[in-house]
Amino acid sequence: MIAYNTALELKTKLLGEGHLDVGQTYNNMGVLMEFQGKGSDAIKNFEKAIAVYKKTKGDDDPLLATAYTNIGSAYKAIGNFDEAMKNYSQSLDIKKKQLGEEDPSLANLYGNLGFVYG
Repeated sequence: MIAYNTALELKTKLLGEGHLDVGQTYNNMGVLMEFQGKGSDAIKNFEKAIAVYKKTKGDDDPLLATAYTNIGSAYKAIGNFDEAMKNYSQSLDIKKKQLGEEDPSLANLYGNLGFVYG
């Protein structure tokens, strides 16, 4: 995590808080934190990534969809299934717009939603 914190500090200083690379670093930090069992910390980083992606890429970008999937997984990991469902659904909506209703890559998101409904 030290390397990510250093990268975040440098990118923020050189590129600015709202730069896409800063958002990607927040997202990556969130993935690592979730893997380490730090769901609440992961969520904070995914929220920051989402804010940057919305600002730099708009509301229908695949990076934003990925961040919604990631934060949904973090919410699922801490047992907040309502928030997991909300974020998985937002990801699914974006991906449907980008890829079409029957793209095979949507299967994982439907599986995630099924787990939460289950």
